[in-house]
Amino acid sequence: MNVNSQEFARARGSDSIRATTWGLLATAALIGGIYIGSRGLRDFDAALVSYAGATLFAAFGLGYRFSMWLRRPPTRLYWYRGWQLFLTPGRFWKNLAHLFEIFLNNFVLQRFIERRSHMRWTAHWFLAWGCLLAGAITFPLSFGWIHFETERTSQEIYKAFLFGIPVGKFPVHSLVAELAFNALDIAAVMVLIGVFSALWRRGRDHGAMAVQQFADDLMPLIMLFSICVTGMFLTASTHLMNGLHYTFLSQLHAITVIITLVYLPFGKFFHIFQRPAQLA
Repeated sequence: MNVNSQEFARARGSDSIRATTWGLLATAALIGGIYIGSRGLRDFDAALVSYAGATLFAAFGLGYRFSMWLRRPPTRLYWYRGWQLFLTPGRFWKNLAHLFEIFLNNFVLQRFIERRSHMRWTAHWFLAWGCLLAGAITFPLSFGWIHFETERTSQEIYKAFLFGIPVGKFPVHSLVAELAFNALDIAAVMVLIGVFSALWRRGRDHGAMAVQQFADDLMPLIMLFSICVTGMFLTASTHLMNGLHYTFLSQLHAITVIITLVYLPFGKFFHIFQRPAQLA
């Protein structure tokens, strides 16, 4: 082994150790957040432990891969130089306003995709915001940060708690209750619209068909489709079939979610975390 090969091996080993450290820190931070946010696990639902465990694995993988991504010389240069420019004295507030504008256009409205294709924008927007809505509900619930209880004086009133603090109450048969308890179904419909739009575009766009790969382009759509369909089956089992096969469907849904969370740091889903970092 020559000198250059030895230096490269040492650099790779150093990067791996650093990335592993960041992955462990991300996992430890999430464990601490779960413990504190659930008030010492008092609000943690043991039935959701598999979801929380898969999320911890995803946190390690994201911390590891994000660190490795930032160790690449071009990425590292842009990352540090971007922060230096952003924090330049006398331009901070102007930069902050510009960052907000970029965030609104590129993240919220995603206009950079709309300029390329309206069908691509439709697929991407519904996929993005459907997944964000589902994540904003699923993760706090599985961590014990949010939970619901019935009012002690009335079984017709639900109380919502955030980190153990009561944040509101609503009647069981109100519109608020319908929206709260069916928010995941709404998110599933949004994601399915995005999935079908993406498949429709890929099936008609010969350019996309020529370069698409199963692992990078189709597998993520299949995973999202599986999560949405199995989740909506749970709703159908509860409201339309008197709980028929609910146990099997809940386990099937859990498997699809866990596989997706494990896949999250290593597949195309990683760009969810890269894209905001690239706004600089």
